[in-house]
Amino acid sequence: MSSLIHVQKGLTCTVVCTCYSPPSWWPAAYPCMLQAPLVGASDPDALFHSSDPKLNANKQAAYHIVKNLLEAGHWELADKYLTERYIQHNPNAASGRDGVVKSSPRSGR
Repeated sequence: MSSLIHVQKGLTCTVVCTCYSPPSWWPAAYPCMLQAPLVGASDPDALFHSSDPKLNANKQAAYHIVKNLLEAGHWELADKYLTERYIQHNPNAASGRDGVVKSSPRSGR
């Protein structure tokens, strides 16, 4: 299974698509297709709220990591959203908050 997360500034939605990789015998002429048209959320920020306090905290952390750190480059706020226990999934960067901050091209560190 492969996942594509595409976040682009200026769009009204964030597209998150998970597509199971077709078997090796699957003809290349038949790309992975969506079963229904992709429709953006009318209020994408509303997707990052929940009535469950723990889920809401997780959604807010994810939201602010994308908005404040990745998009706006405010890496001075990393202590607010990331812990030293952060597990880096990029094999070219170190785990932990400092590893993430240092590997960001916009961090200035």
